[in-house]
Amino acid sequence: MTAYCSRTDLEDYVLAAYLDAAEKLRAGTVATHIGQVSGEIDEALAPLYRVPLTPVPATVKRICAVMAAYRVVGGVTTL
Repeated sequence: MTAYCSRTDLEDYVLAAYLDAAEKLRAGTVATHIGQVSGEIDEALAPLYRVPLTPVPATVKRICAVMAAYRVVGGVTTL
């Protein structure tokens, strides 16, 4: 499966310390969330486009990074 963003892309939206904390709680969580979001993007676009998208459009990369960052932070913080 093609990942539409990387950990570095997530750092545009969340501090690296949060990503590190998430990895300490559950190793591989950042990569897992990136993979899940990338898969969901493929599922949503597959009826209309050939997936995986190559090259990755900047908007798709941003959407993937924001969604994955949100999920990673959600695993570290609680209300």
